[in-house]
Parts: sequence; C-alpha cells; structure tokens
Amino acid sequence: MEDTWVERDLPLLTWLVSHFDQYFTDTVGLDQLAQHYDGSLDDVERGLAALSSAQPPYLLLAPGEMSMADRLAPVSGVTERARRTVGAWPSPESLAEALGRALVTASESEPDPVKKSKLRELGSFTLGAGRDLLVDITSAFITKSTGLN
Repeated sequence: MEDTWVERDLPLLTWLVSHFDQYFTDTVGLDQLAQHYDGSLDDVERGLAALSSAQPPYLLLAPGEMSMADRLAPVSGVTERARRTVGAWPSPESLAEALGRALVTASESEPDPVKKSKLRELGSFTLGAGRDLLVDITSAFITKSTGLN
C-alpha cells in the first residue's frame, strides 16, 4: 500500500487552504487545481475524493449535480480540520509550544533576576513536563468555548 498523504493529499490540502485564504472564490474546480499540482488529473481527483470523504472531512464540495467533464463536484471550501492540519490555525499543541517559547524569550530580556528565573523555569516546564497538561487544558477550553462538548 502506497502512502498518499505526503505525496498527494497534503500538498492538495495545503494549496486549497492557501487559495481559500487568499481568494474569496466560490469554488475551485478540478481543472483549476490540476494547474497548480504536479500530478495527473486522476491523482488530483483521487486526492480530493480522499480529503472530502475523510471523517471529519477536510474539504467541502459544492452541492448540486456533477458534470461529466468535472467528474467531481468543485471544492467550495476547507474545514477547520484542514486549517489545523496545515498549520493555518493553532492546535492545542502549537499553542502550548508557542507559550513555552514566549516565556523563555521573555526571560531573556527580563532585568529582574527573580522574575527572569521564574519565567525561564515556567517556560522550561511548559516546553517539557507541563506540555501535556497545558495541551489538555487548552483542548478542554477550545472544546467548551466552541460548544463541541
């Protein structure tokens, strides 16, 4: 079994997230996507089918009838899962790492030796042993604030 994620699906997903962030177009057709992808039209179609059928899906396909030329409905958008996967939106893990790095950076410019030590210690804890705890707390907060619980 060939791994299609790195070679086919992730590049398609990354391009689509970037495209929908840059341009507020209604849809992206198979032909338009194939112009920006270094692969066959069949590869593009297989990748789009995989990304749109994942649970939860990465892509939203335009509702309505598919033409024989398109063979697959145009992509009408990307989901939150897609944005998090390609790094366009933060994940609990990326937020924990960013907080840890920010604390370490803040400690480097802190003139007060006691505060400097506390910031460095908290940053090291956040990047190390406390990372999983912070990820759990952040995940719970995101879940509750988005009403997904």
